[in-house]
Amino acid sequence: GSLEELFLNNNPIKNIDFCENGHFPSLRELHLANSSISNWSSIDNLQTFPKLKNVTVIRLPLYENSESIFSMKSERNRRALVITRCPNIDILNSAEVLASERADAEKWFVSRYGKVSLENENESELFKVRIATLTQRWKECVADSSEKSGSTSMSSNMIKIELRPVGATICGQNPQQRSVPNSLPITALKMVSARLFGLSAEKLILRAVIPELPVPEELEEKEILMTYASSDTTLLIILVDEK
Repeated sequence: GSLEELFLNNNPIKNIDFCENGHFPSLRELHLANSSISNWSSIDNLQTFPKLKNVTVIRLPLYENSESIFSMKSERNRRALVITRCPNIDILNSAEVLASERADAEKWFVSRYGKVSLENENESELFKVRIATLTQRWKECVADSSEKSGSTSMSSNMIKIELRPVGATICGQNPQQRSVPNSLPITALKMVSARLFGLSAEKLILRAVIPELPVPEELEEKEILMTYASSDTTLLIILVDEK
């Protein structure tokens, strides 16, 4: 009952069960990097450990499941998903979870995935309760996401970006600053960037400089720009011409 830290990195463990009957009452840290966990219900169950505050969940098969709506390459989005599903976690993958980061993650999830997750029969009941709570907490985000498609006012839905080209053939070109709709798909941003700098969109890689990540992150084409930035910041996007 006094176990406080548990290291299961590189372990073939596939599931984390619902913690009940007083098991692991003192567990504060759980490290599961490069394990075999392939289902989100195991992540949901982390919140049932009463004192758990520090977890490591990187390089897991569940992030690569092509049949899941949560299959994504973005480390930032993966982190946001875990934060959303684990309200008790203070440190995730060795980085502190700030209150502002948690709020942003929850708002992003509710606006992008809340409704479809509630209707998904594969979601755990534990997480459906969590979704209902978050939907009520951030109900203005739900309203915003449903109204944006019919809205003609753009003033409050713009994001400032700076496009900075790098690479042997384009490094001499000056950065370009633009204000674009936060609902702009990344695929469209790639085409805009290609036209600005005379590049081939098919060979262009967009990487965003995000403060909480150690290296620039490649933008996922299926996402929209608001996934990576808010209206009160300027997002630095590095353009790489892939040869």
